[in-house]
Amino acid sequence: MVSRETVLQTLKCLPNQYPQLLEEKYPHVLEKIVQLWNSPDGEAYLADLLHPSYSGGRFDRKGFPEKVWQEILRLNELYKKTASKIDKVTASCRWLHGTNGRPGSRLVCAYSSSVPL
Repeated sequence: MVSRETVLQTLKCLPNQYPQLLEEKYPHVLEKIVQLWNSPDGEAYLADLLHPSYSGGRFDRKGFPEKVWQEILRLNELYKKTASKIDKVTASCRWLHGTNGRPGSRLVCAYSSSVPL
């Protein structure tokens, strides 16, 4: 089981945003969310949890109780905000000394104070 501290650090959420019911009733789901949080698969996993019949989701689930579903929805919103910030930082990265990853090229990311993290 993943620790509360790990969840707070990985999700970068405030203590009042902590998914307590998810931890209590579905710890394996919370652990999977934490594992996928900074990966491209995180968004699809959260979408499948919220809408199990969409995007090839499983039809054998009953769904989550309303309060647990609301916690997942809040995590999904937090994930989208986090992904948006990462996209802004990624957009500030530029290839120097060549393009398309040719030998001698390197990707340099310049932090800009206009891109809040």
